Amino acid sequence: MTGERIPEIGVRKALGARGRDLFLQFFAESTFVAGASGLIGTAAGVALLKLTRPAFERAGIQMPDGLDPFTTAVITGSLVVVGIVAAVLPAMRAARVPPAESLRAM
Repeated sequence: MTGERIPEIGVRKALGARGRDLFLQFFAESTFVAGASGLIGTAAGVALLKLTRPAFERAGIQMPDGLDPFTTAVITGSLVVVGIVAAVLPAMRAARVPPAESLRAM
């Protein structure tokens, strides 16, 4: 059994956490991290666009005025879905392991 969060899951289960509690914790964590990284990435993209636009326009290359809101929403939404799947599915698999076996991983 591998995974850096298995001991944490074992301790929480030994203290009485239910599968639903673990699911909500990992769902909230992964949604926050993926959403925050999407916002940071969008802000970095806008900043990079504003910084490089004058140089491109001097070279005769037309740059967009900003980011398309629909495309930005789809990309950020996809990022959140991938983040949730990547965090929650392994955690739920580990949550099915008995607490004693999870604690042995410490």
